[in-house]
Amino acid sequence: MGRKLIIFGNGVGMALAPDKFDLKKVMPMVWKNYGDSEKEKDEQRLVADCLKGVDETTGPSDEAQLMGAQIVQFGHELISGMVGDDNLGNWFQDTAQNFPTAIAKYIYNVARQLNENSKEFQDDERFVQFRNGLIPFISKTCSHIATLNYDTLFYSAFNEEQEVDGETFQNCKRQPWKTDLSDGYRAAGFGRNHFERPPDNDFGFYLHLHGSPLFVEEDGQTKKLKRNELKDHTPQSARHIILSDGELKPHLIQRSDVLSLYWRMLDKAIDESEEIILFGYGGADKHLNRLIREKLSKPKYVIEWSGTQHLSTGNEVIEPQEVPADTFWQAELGENTTVKRADDILAFREWDDPSGFYPF
Repeated sequence: MGRKLIIFGNGVGMALAPDKFDLKKVMPMVWKNYGDSEKEKDEQRLVADCLKGVDETTGPSDEAQLMGAQIVQFGHELISGMVGDDNLGNWFQDTAQNFPTAIAKYIYNVARQLNENSKEFQDDERFVQFRNGLIPFISKTCSHIATLNYDTLFYSAFNEEQEVDGETFQNCKRQPWKTDLSDGYRAAGFGRNHFERPPDNDFGFYLHLHGSPLFVEEDGQTKKLKRNELKDHTPQSARHIILSDGELKPHLIQRSDVLSLYWRMLDKAIDESEEIILFGYGGADKHLNRLIREKLSKPKYVIEWSGTQHLSTGNEVIEPQEVPADTFWQAELGENTTVKRADDILAFREWDDPSGFYPF
């Protein structure tokens, strides 16, 4: 039983409660609740002005629809960095100066809402059984975990003590000589050196590839909030959360010292792992697919819902057509890719040997 890299999309949350974890439903709800004050309404209109083809009253319902707002944010940051804070008034009206805060507030609150929703399902029996099959495996193998979603379903599972079959586990500990997983944070803060292993422990990495509402900026420093601090946090930045069109994600990742390091550590995690398991991931992040595809000799397993539809892509495709799952994933991840489709992905327990999972 060797080390693996397990990459989670939002499939676990979707399998538990689609209404609570589907961005197409969460994003409009957060937009509706943006705020009632005149200042907040002005901020929301700033964001709405950048959303081509999106109804201002309902707001965006897809990551790709935020592309215009993200491009404007890049421009705002570029100008601000060139002219300096003292001269911003010469370039932006008072309201426009607030644009980075306006878009950050919306993006952060989407991630925060998903975190809130996940609290409802921490003790859901289906999730507990699924979680309990994974926790001992992580402890035994020090396998790597990477997440692409913003909910914190697994955060409590890994960071708090869990009893499984009479044995107590806590995968994430702040002591590097005791932990099974490291997310790069210690009491002293975040750093590359926190992924360096002591001689007596070969721990795995816990990588939030698209960020978390727990990661915030305070006084120019990156801090990780406790979950009970989230509700009182006033976001000024969403630098450590990725909610955007896929083509922009690599650029947004590089703006964050946390996320850019996570992606560098992901490359190391791939090299160290004997297999890669992609669980509940739809395949839309081309930058991730390219990175995995480079490791052609690595066995790759995709565990996905049987109703997932895949569309053909590419420069020569005039109108995307639905294609078989095997065809889609072979094109995205390369050779040595096995697809397992199940009516209930939470029934999966075969972390040690995914080839032995027979969902039907």
